[in-house]
Amino acid sequence: MFQEANVTIQTTNFEQAVKFYQETLAFRIGFRNGNEWAELSMSGLTVGISPTDQKLAGGEKLSLGLNVSSLDEAKKSLESRGVNFSSGILERSTARIIFFNDPDGNSLYLCEVKRPFPTF
Repeated sequence: MFQEANVTIQTTNFEQAVKFYQETLAFRIGFRNGNEWAELSMSGLTVGISPTDQKLAGGEKLSLGLNVSSLDEAKKSLESRGVNFSSGILERSTARIIFFNDPDGNSLYLCEVKRPFPTF
């Protein structure tokens, strides 16, 4: 069901966060969608940078993203296993996303990437 995964970091200063991971920690940019999303990776770890205008506590800034080929099928499968989703499906220009929590309240999300990516 799952294709890839990443740790998503929400930030109130998108450019500063991308610069930190790229220049300070030497992560490589794999994909960037303007100031909406950036994927940076190193040694088997992919970090997604996502902007937010909300003040979040430390633990609320991280979530585990699971890429799926069909969001609707993955959602249905997880619901049959008792997962309750904390949001409706969010339609973005490059992806469809839905959030849920693990038993300890940690944030996770399913992501269906729209291919090909739109041009800007």
